[in-house]
Amino acid sequence: MNWVNEINNGLNTPGIAALLTGLFVFAGSAFYHVIKVVKGQTKDWQTFLAALVPMITGTTYLTILLGSGAMQLSDGRIFHIARWIDACFVSPLIILSIVLLLGPLIRKLTRPVTLLLIANFLTMFGGLLAGLQTEPVIGWIWYGYGLLAYLGCVLLLLFTIPKAAEKLSVDPGRLKAYRRFAAIYVLITLAFPVIWLFTPAALGQLTLNGEVIAFLPFDLATKVGLMIFVARKGKRL
Repeated sequence: MNWVNEINNGLNTPGIAALLTGLFVFAGSAFYHVIKVVKGQTKDWQTFLAALVPMITGTTYLTILLGSGAMQLSDGRIFHIARWIDACFVSPLIILSIVLLLGPLIRKLTRPVTLLLIANFLTMFGGLLAGLQTEPVIGWIWYGYGLLAYLGCVLLLLFTIPKAAEKLSVDPGRLKAYRRFAAIYVLITLAFPVIWLFTPAALGQLTLNGEVIAFLPFDLATKVGLMIFVARKGKRL
């Protein structure tokens, strides 16, 4: 891995090994779902999204590994900007996959779902802007902005949308599946703002290698594990 160490991604062997691990798992997961889509074995949107999400995130890991998705800020800190650009688009796709467990979007659900996706995008966008700051106060303002957007996302995901679905007499089996996977998503993603607190962009208790290693299991849990189970459930409903 010495040749990779020469690329300006700020990582050494442990961080690179974590990226390679994630890259191979994402590639395998994407291939598993793409084969099903190509062969026409399934027509549900969850399988398509389960292929798309690890495909995008695997590409993101590759850009960081090759240094294309990393940048050096004015204070000398290396920031993996690709991770947060990825999160801005991939996280809403994960949520959309969960929402589609309710069935084809009913007209009266489109507004809260749209608001949910925007709130989720703004959560990740806040993290992106916070990480780009070299002035700590501004960084914390954007972090707080992201937390507020995340709170809105959680409220919409766990309360507003299921209540609206109940009023629209959505199938109880679909509603139960939605509630279960929405709760799992929230429980897993609570780790991301906590980990961010200890990254070099915030308190600095983690090195850049430590940041990559800390995020890896939660990336795998949401973008591989959760997507597999949501796709399986979507196929059965």
